[in-house]
Amino acid sequence: MKRYIFFDKKTGQILHTHQVYKMGSEELQEVPAEELKRMVRRIVDPARADSVITDIPVQSSVKVSLHVNPKTRRVLITKLPRDLKAKGPRPGLPAKEVGKGGV
Repeated sequence: MKRYIFFDKKTGQILHTHQVYKMGSEELQEVPAEELKRMVRRIVDPARADSVITDIPVQSSVKVSLHVNPKTRRVLITKLPRDLKAKGPRPGLPAKEVGKGGV
């Protein structure tokens, strides 16, 4: 399924993903540029972000890390080693509260 990926122009860090579909369809609905700008402003300074449209499959962040190469604007997928898969909070880090939007 295609979706928009918003990323930091300098680092390539993915800031947000967004997709809009009609019920029963897998065809990405085009979002007007002004609506995309409004959405990005809620997340980060728009001057810091850029976007691409991708059709890479949705994958668990437990298994892979995604980022965008800012120069080529291509989404890069890095498989994570099995030993990085967390079975709970890492020692020394506070547990995140659900619904608090933790970092």
